[in-house]
Amino acid sequence: MFIDVLQQRILGNTVEDYLWFAGLILAGLIFKNLISRILTFLLFNVLRKYFKTIGVKKFVELTQKPFSTTLFLIFIYIACRYVHFPDEWKLASESEFGVRMTIKLIFQIATVFFITWTLLRIIDYIGLVMRARANKTESKMDDLFVPFFVSSIKALTVIISLFFILGVVFKLNVASII
Repeated sequence: MFIDVLQQRILGNTVEDYLWFAGLILAGLIFKNLISRILTFLLFNVLRKYFKTIGVKKFVELTQKPFSTTLFLIFIYIACRYVHFPDEWKLASESEFGVRMTIKLIFQIATVFFITWTLLRIIDYIGLVMRARANKTESKMDDLFVPFFVSSIKALTVIISLFFILGVVFKLNVASII
């Protein structure tokens, strides 16, 4: 009886598929902060010897939100693998322009955006560490160099991310654009 209900089809998907979809989205909402906090602590412990100046609290404060958002996006991706558009709708495939391609491109751009956001926050933390170390020296030259260095690395990260989107997501020849 219960198995028959799970195998019932609604819009080309079984009830079981919808339950997996909803369960994964719910699990993502519930566990994203916990998993991101664990990953943040693990990353901090790997880099601890370089980050002695500023504590783990600031690192978690800067990186937990981008990590949790990226993890939730991964949960959404996994959940969407359980459901599909009904064949009766006769939508174009992911390789042809249409709804499926648009959804795929939006997801890929969002993934690159959130990973870039995470990297920018890590760079901000590295900048805080560098600034704290620079303040301990007598020379004021390194105090001026740190903000320039951090801004340059952040700009370079954003540019590389944009080229990655153009090259991988939109399949453009980046070398010819440059």
